[in-house]
Amino acid sequence: MSAQDGPPAEPEPGGESMTVEIGGTSRRLPAEHDYTGDGRPDAAVEAPDGTVVVYSDSEDNETGAAEPDGRADEAWVVDKSTGRAVGEAHVERGTGEWVDEPSGPPDGRSGPPDGPSAPGGGSR
Repeated sequence: MSAQDGPPAEPEPGGESMTVEIGGTSRRLPAEHDYTGDGRPDAAVEAPDGTVVVYSDSEDNETGAAEPDGRADEAWVVDKSTGRAVGEAHVERGTGEWVDEPSGPPDGRSGPPDGPSAPGGGSR
């Protein structure tokens, strides 16, 4: 998963945003829609090859506290044709590295984007 693919998606002045950190590089993305259903805005990017990645900020990446810190800590690769998640990753607390995990909603956390609210999925 990469926030570095595709054209820059800088947030509008005064708009919500989150930072995605991958491989020592940070990118600020606009956070405009709640794709995960947790009540907080998420960020989405589409790469030139059509791959869509949704990023969510659900906890403090350093402490694990259930308060967002402005940095993405969960991500889902979304199949645009179905709007369903086909890949999932999270930031490992302590290392700050992205770790792939099997797709599907983890217990006690928001589930992956699914259905009409997912980017490119269903009708909007």
